[in-house]
Amino acid sequence: MRRLPALTRREFKDRPLLPREVEAEMELVPVMWKRAVFSNTKLPQGAVDRDTHVVCVLEQPHRALKGCDVFAAPSVRWADPRARLPDGARWEAIRADVLAGLSLTEDADQHVAQLTRGLNAT
Repeated sequence: MRRLPALTRREFKDRPLLPREVEAEMELVPVMWKRAVFSNTKLPQGAVDRDTHVVCVLEQPHRALKGCDVFAAPSVRWADPRARLPDGARWEAIRADVLAGLSLTEDADQHVAQLTRGLNAT
């Protein structure tokens, strides 16, 4: 991400982007982007499409955030929701109130099994 501003300012017509210059980001390029990034017929053989590469690399963190594969801290929208869940003694202290507030009395496994049966029946 830190290299992208320099890549976007670079005069592409003077010096095409070479695969060795984006070697660190190669694994960030998913299969669906490889053809667009590495096989642009309007560029010299072996050149990397700079603009497509930049958009592709920018899309990957956004996709990971939306898919909850990575989390941003501090953030409300993009934070890991599990990080704020109480555990240990703190959870045991509020457990009865939380379960009563949610109208849950049975074990979590039983509740999930019940929901699964209802979903399967539907």
